[in-house]
Amino acid sequence: MEIRHDTRGEYKLTRGYFIPDGLLEYGKDNVVAVRVYDGFRDGGIYEGPIGLIEQSKYTKYWRSYKPPKQKKDIWELIFQ
Repeated sequence: MEIRHDTRGEYKLTRGYFIPDGLLEYGKDNVVAVRVYDGFRDGGIYEGPIGLIEQSKYTKYWRSYKPPKQKKDIWELIFQ
């Protein structure tokens, strides 16, 4: 896996990670780790929602998702 050390706004992206069938052990404690690169300031996962969801529900959500119209944030104003 290639690790880039430049930033192009990836920190603002919503992410989803696929967990293959059989990897989690139901009824037992499981640990899911996500590696985070902190290239500038407040790195890490610090806003939610965070959780696990069935793939069918995830797909249904994204097929119906309509992003809200937003004003440009400070980063876009500075770096565009």
